[in-house]
Amino acid sequence: PRPSAAEPTPGQGDAIDLGAPSDEPEDTRSPGERSGRTIGTVEDYSLRFSLDPVGSAGGGIYYTSGTGLGLANILSMSDLLGNHRMQFLVNFYGSIQDSDLSFSYHYLKRRMNFAAGIFHYRNFLNSNFNSLGEIYDNNRLFSERNYGFFALASYPFSQFNRFDLELQTFVSDKTFYEQDPVSFIIFETDRQEDLLIQPTMSWVHDSSFWGQAGPVTGSRYVLSFAPAIPLTSDSVDRVTSFVDYRRYFRMWGRNSFAVKTVGAISNGSNPRDFVIGGPFTLRGWDTFDFDRNFINGDPVYDNLVGSRMLLLNLEYRLPLIDALIFGWPGRWGIGGISAAAFYDMGTAKDGKIQFFKGDPPGLIQLADLNADIGFGIRIPVGGLPLKFDWAWKTDLSRVSNSVQFHFSIAPSF
Repeated sequence: PRPSAAEPTPGQGDAIDLGAPSDEPEDTRSPGERSGRTIGTVEDYSLRFSLDPVGSAGGGIYYTSGTGLGLANILSMSDLLGNHRMQFLVNFYGSIQDSDLSFSYHYLKRRMNFAAGIFHYRNFLNSNFNSLGEIYDNNRLFSERNYGFFALASYPFSQFNRFDLELQTFVSDKTFYEQDPVSFIIFETDRQEDLLIQPTMSWVHDSSFWGQAGPVTGSRYVLSFAPAIPLTSDSVDRVTSFVDYRRYFRMWGRNSFAVKTVGAISNGSNPRDFVIGGPFTLRGWDTFDFDRNFINGDPVYDNLVGSRMLLLNLEYRLPLIDALIFGWPGRWGIGGISAAAFYDMGTAKDGKIQFFKGDPPGLIQLADLNADIGFGIRIPVGGLPLKFDWAWKTDLSRVSNSVQFHFSIAPSF
């Protein structure tokens, strides 16, 4: 008990029981109530969507005499906690049938993430390659209308590994055209409609650590298996397997060495064709830089197109110029300029792949493989990674005199 006024107070050195009960009632009011002011209120969380502050909207409205009224817009919306996300794409070109439209919803509240969406795309092309991965013998004029839906479930096992299960279902409606050589009038010649129902299972790993121009250490890889389900006579019938493995090694100083290996195979009645060549695969060739020849009546595309694909990229990366300062107009500069020396080798063809040949005897040359060597410059400008690459074809015994140049805007692999 607390001492009364008549009782002596404890002297210096006497023990005091701080846990002893008090005769005064406990004040359970909050600091705001004791001060007579209202500090705030607590409400249950309610789901409200708002435009994302970065990249939330872009586009506009326009009118042309050819297509009429047009609208191009991209919207991204999410809630305050980032548990829900919606994305809209609206490229309206006079009519729904000619427009690009898509909507997707992402549920990110739990450990397993879910997503679903619908889409409609229309493109007019002059190409020998369509969105299903089919190759035509020659360039063809055609329009391609793809519409359908997708669903995705993604489960992370750790910070670096996850498993994805995706279902993609869409109709590919193609209309082919030809041009009259005299009147130059384009008229319709044929139509083709295909249905793709394809689940895809993927194992994804990413433990890479990025530098200014790309990953410098760690590894990244994806293994996927995609069997298409043929339900109708128009359904695509194929099974596709794909692997992409990348490894990064820190060398001395700020130098690094990168390795990328890719392999893919597609079997079935309608196998997918893979195309290599260009700034992201074989830099000694241009994109779609294949010639069509006939062997025993079958077209052959220089081992750059086929249902089986192998690719190897080796790249040594080094810093070149840390800062380049200019005095006119005004004072400005460019920093982080780096260089790369690379070797690419790969093939894409149907049937069995032969790697090397000994013809003439005693000389090892590439058989079905294509290869190139070269170097590149990487310059970041305004947050954009600008890449300049020069490459020369080689078959291990000689190097081509002609150079292939590529300019691209993308981080290093």
